[in-house]
Amino acid sequence: KQWYQRRVRGLGKCNELAEFNNNLNDMNNQIKILLTEIESSVNELGEDVGSTEALLATHRELREAVEGEREEVDQAIEIGRRLIEEENCDTEEMEEEISAVLGKVEQLESAWSEREEALTSQLELRACDLDEHGYAL
Repeated sequence: KQWYQRRVRGLGKCNELAEFNNNLNDMNNQIKILLTEIESSVNELGEDVGSTEALLATHRELREAVEGEREEVDQAIEIGRRLIEEENCDTEEMEEEISAVLGKVEQLESAWSEREEALTSQLELRACDLDEHGYAL
């Protein structure tokens, strides 16, 4: 009976490790997609107030995806930390994987913020042009 219980616990830990690795791979792929989407539009600025507002609205929709990724990262890290505490895996390797994904999340959040700033500045500039001249430049 004890052997069976140890085996069940061991399989549970294997499943958690597999879940952690799968989640990490999924997150890395999703982060790459989001980064590519943000970075590919970096030089695209609105030509007038309306187009800049549309770009900003689309960009802000990405924020939900970024925040969703952050929640998934936090959940996966929680699994990883629990596995590390229970010493059921290569601790050093798992810590490196956790650090790597956290670095990618920070890169994603930074790229999103920089794009948000650029679009907000562009919108303010276009709105000033409209107020000052009565038309958009």
